[in-house]
Amino acid sequence: MRITVQLQTSGSEKYWDPDLPDTGLPVVPPPGEIKCVSEKPNSAVLSWGCPKGLEGRKSFRVKWSPSENEEVTTDFYKIEIDNLQLGQQYFFSVATEDENGNLSKWVTASVFTVVPPPRHLTKGHTGATAMSLEWTKGDNMEGIPHQFLVKVKSPGKEPFAICTKDCNKTFSDLEPDTEYTISVLTVLNGQRSKEVSITTHTDSFLQQHIVLKMALCQFAIPLLLPNSETKELTMMLWSMREIVRTYRPPQQAFLKLNCEERIVNSDIPLVSFVRLGRTGLSKSLILNKLLCNTEHNLLSNTEQYHDTFYHRNMVCGDIPRRISDGLVEISWYLPCGDRNIDKFTEPMAVANLRGDIRFFDKQFSFLCQTSAAVYIFHNESETNYFKCLEGKDVKANVILISSGKTFTLKMLMKEPCLKTTDVSQKKKS
Repeated sequence: MRITVQLQTSGSEKYWDPDLPDTGLPVVPPPGEIKCVSEKPNSAVLSWGCPKGLEGRKSFRVKWSPSENEEVTTDFYKIEIDNLQLGQQYFFSVATEDENGNLSKWVTASVFTVVPPPRHLTKGHTGATAMSLEWTKGDNMEGIPHQFLVKVKSPGKEPFAICTKDCNKTFSDLEPDTEYTISVLTVLNGQRSKEVSITTHTDSFLQQHIVLKMALCQFAIPLLLPNSETKELTMMLWSMREIVRTYRPPQQAFLKLNCEERIVNSDIPLVSFVRLGRTGLSKSLILNKLLCNTEHNLLSNTEQYHDTFYHRNMVCGDIPRRISDGLVEISWYLPCGDRNIDKFTEPMAVANLRGDIRFFDKQFSFLCQTSAAVYIFHNESETNYFKCLEGKDVKANVILISSGKTFTLKMLMKEPCLKTTDVSQKKKS
């Protein structure tokens, strides 16, 4: 137990500490507790209490670490130390010095300098299920290794946080028409800056409006939309919810009754078309010719040819792709109930994957699990790829379409036992 004794001598208080050895020299009382008045990125303001029992002229010595040989003397109970490093922990020590140069015990306190917060947080692109943010580094942070912590909060949902070294971030798989509060803070040496926040809403109608207009114009619309940066996929069912289609199934054809329903709620089988490697066949062109003819457009029941899927033979169709690889488009074939017009008596959805399935395994796996049939356009030199199908959860019927000889295709009957059919010869009807 420490005991502090104050002695009264000649009308003045003297300070004595039994923990110190008796050297015969006067014992100088230490200053009071050190307090940090304010912290800045490169400086700190400290203050301390008056020493008890010390008469006459006095001053204070201040030193700090990890700086070497840094020590100053002041006659005041307050000092500002500058030229400090950002986000660094410092140990400050203060001792009382009497008029004879005698020092008291050192009183120590630790202080962290401030980490500058990010600046200019702004919202970039905003969609129904995605948004992007941008910001700039804090003051004097250029050249200093650090990272940012991004926190996302939304009412009724579990908050989450991610770290990044970049000054931008794109979020996908968000909920449409939902309020989000996104905070960004700087992390340096384990210390965090103040948060910079922005509150925004995901766009609930822009994406939906565009998809609806595409459907009205009889264009194929996105089903699986890949993020060009993160490669994550967004299923666009929410954006399709306003699409309503009318068709006449064969059961109601003789009654001349139409069926009208939202397309996302319809129980319609899906038929998918994909490509393996490079091939001279154009899926999109073949799809358009299969679903349309010069007499009637089966997708829309109008007597006009229309390209539903964009293909290489269209105007500007030979422009190299930049962001559409990995996109899965979808359209619908809906019968009108006239046997002289309908090629298919039942409605069906038609999906088209842009790009080579070797590089988009996630999309291909999704189509194999959800489709009634998957048609693969390929070159016979790529047949070794089909050995990979043995380990996949393939629920669809797989049909191979090739413009080459059938010898290589016949080998597939053995491994991995895919059924092949020669359709090179047209049947006479």
